[in-house]
Amino acid sequence: MLTWREDALDGEGRRIRLKRTAAIGSATLTRKEAAREAGENWLPTIDRINARPASAMTVTEFVEARFIPQWVRRLKPSGQDHYKTQLKPVLAAIGAKRLCDVTPDDVEGLISDQFDAGLAAQTVLHRKNCVSAIFHHAKRLRMYRDENPAEGVTVGEVVHEKRPTLTWERARRAVCGLATPYREMALLSMATSMGAAELAGLRQRWCNLTDGIVTVEGQVLAPHSVAVRENWYAGRRGSLKTGRRCRNLPITSELSEMIRDVVARARVQDPEAPVFQGRTGKPVDAHNASNRYLRPLGKRLGFPVTWYAFRRAHSTFAGQVPGLALEDRRATMGHADAELSLYYSVQDIERRRAIPARIMEQLMGKTEGGVQ
Repeated sequence: MLTWREDALDGEGRRIRLKRTAAIGSATLTRKEAAREAGENWLPTIDRINARPASAMTVTEFVEARFIPQWVRRLKPSGQDHYKTQLKPVLAAIGAKRLCDVTPDDVEGLISDQFDAGLAAQTVLHRKNCVSAIFHHAKRLRMYRDENPAEGVTVGEVVHEKRPTLTWERARRAVCGLATPYREMALLSMATSMGAAELAGLRQRWCNLTDGIVTVEGQVLAPHSVAVRENWYAGRRGSLKTGRRCRNLPITSELSEMIRDVVARARVQDPEAPVFQGRTGKPVDAHNASNRYLRPLGKRLGFPVTWYAFRRAHSTFAGQVPGLALEDRRATMGHADAELSLYYSVQDIERRRAIPARIMEQLMGKTEGGVQ
């Protein structure tokens, strides 16, 4: 048995000394052999720890005292909800361990347990990234000195679920099956690419439903246009996902008339009030609307009806507009990278189909008249 004193940091960052004991070999070792084992394999690590002490706080203590107040609470509501979900299984696995005692093997064990529980690779990846974020913050506070234990740990191939897009016919059937204001929200989403949180966060003053130019907070709104400036998520108003999502979007005069009718029927008539309101005058809860109206409609129609599908349909349909530049589609959807706009498009795939067709033509020796 080897006994030593180890330097560590308490919850306030003060250096303290802890007494540690560990078995370094079997009972068959002589005292001299045990001393050699300690000198070669244990003392270098102990010296390194004492030179750069880490926190003696448990992972749970660190998460509650530092990580949540200083990291999680500064995220957007969706990010906070994400970490609240991922922290529970992470703390159940390694929460009782001291920060300085967590090793890559502990992270590997967490990942193996999650896979054994039948979870998808994407979910396991989220939890591995949660561990990485905890220790990244601990290193930034100089409360953890070693390499991030999640660094280099892999979860294998992550296969993303392929979500179908709406065709013109399916989009028409979905719109016909929705009542106001969800019908107008679906039409506005497909026409402009607005997401569910952006639709719910749209205020009346940011809608120019007239034939003339108006000015709001010194910003010019073109005729028949809406300005995306905020979102509404989990019952809270907040900023947009990224700066690119702050955009002015043109709409048709017909859609303007529909929105005017929605506003006229709204409980609250005020420039600061939401365009799409529930019975209390607050913004429509997109999550509840999905559960109560969109999903049941999808079951009746035989295909998924979701807010995501409406937004994705915009790029699919926009790609079929002759002469529409990709940059215009990117600006409308608020993407930082044009490649993301292509991800939402079917038309781009069809255009590139000529590449493998030409290769196969050469490989198989086919011409317009048949095989050479």
